[in-house]
Amino acid sequence: MKGLLKKDLLLLKPQIKYIVTIVVICLIMAYANSGFAYISSYLTFMGTGLVFNSFSYDMYHNEMTYLFALPFSKKEYCLEKYIYALTVTFISWLIAFLISSATHINLETVIVQLAMLFSAFIYISITIPVMMKYGREKATIIVLMLMLVLFLAAASGATSVGMLMSQISAFLLIGIYAFIVLVVLIISYRSTISILNDKEL
Repeated sequence: MKGLLKKDLLLLKPQIKYIVTIVVICLIMAYANSGFAYISSYLTFMGTGLVFNSFSYDMYHNEMTYLFALPFSKKEYCLEKYIYALTVTFISWLIAFLISSATHINLETVIVQLAMLFSAFIYISITIPVMMKYGREKATIIVLMLMLVLFLAAASGATSVGMLMSQISAFLLIGIYAFIVLVVLIISYRSTISILNDKEL
């Protein structure tokens, strides 16, 4: 599994310049006092986009057939994809959080930032099995629609909730959301294993 993780990380190297450029742009936007929710959501979901590029490489010209000739199981492959996806997304979110917090830091922003992270995890949980089932091309429309819904929910809905909830109830809500994310991730992981086991390679 370490080999698979190393492979996916190496695939990020050609995109380093693009990633740095986006981060610099977000730094400029933060300095210009642009909306923190936009910066956070953009960087966070950019991270998920980088994650799904690895699926495209694996599925290109049936590369998965060659991958599974190596000594690892389909379960290990799925586990590596989830570890990779969650790690890259968390790092993207952390960068966004640090940038946004430089100019906006209070209870409301913390709640919105956490909601953004959990929304990205939900997005990953739904998208990975969809892509495994239908491939990158066929799943594009579903993914874009899902991204739009989660983007609007995280950027506007979470802000409204943060303004209305008290400090205790707000963190209770975040705790409930975190539990839901955990359950969805477990269901997603098991579904992906099942889909991959039934997939003809």
